[in-house]
Amino acid sequence: MSNGGKVTSLEVEEKHALVARETIQSCNFGEKIEVIVGDALSTMSVLQEQKQQFDLIFIDANKSNYPAFLERSLALSKPGTIIAADNTLNRERVIDYNDKSENTEAIRTFNQMVSSDSRLESTLLPGIDGFVIARVKEK
Repeated sequence: MSNGGKVTSLEVEEKHALVARETIQSCNFGEKIEVIVGDALSTMSVLQEQKQQFDLIFIDANKSNYPAFLERSLALSKPGTIIAADNTLNRERVIDYNDKSENTEAIRTFNQMVSSDSRLESTLLPGIDGFVIARVKEK
């Protein structure tokens, strides 16, 4: 990470934030990493209002909100930002069209959004549980 760089971690529960903070302190990165507890979509809206922009956004949260996370991530991005998302095959359920569960449908929607958004260049890596990597294009 460059001088002046920082990491912002959004955690929905205090118990996860506590583990993150303990790990951060043991690695002596405390001054470079901020942990924010709360609903990620709400927190991302606040970060957007603060005109924050990120070089890398990693999505690994409530699967049913992946489409909304993508929209918020794009709002927090600039040309060159990498948006990565884990679990984008939802344990291969996305290719089982009999699976109409909320999470699976949301992941399908997310994958379609990423692949068809003209602001992004993207790929889905199929290993293990799927991983999307997208780069925000120059305008």
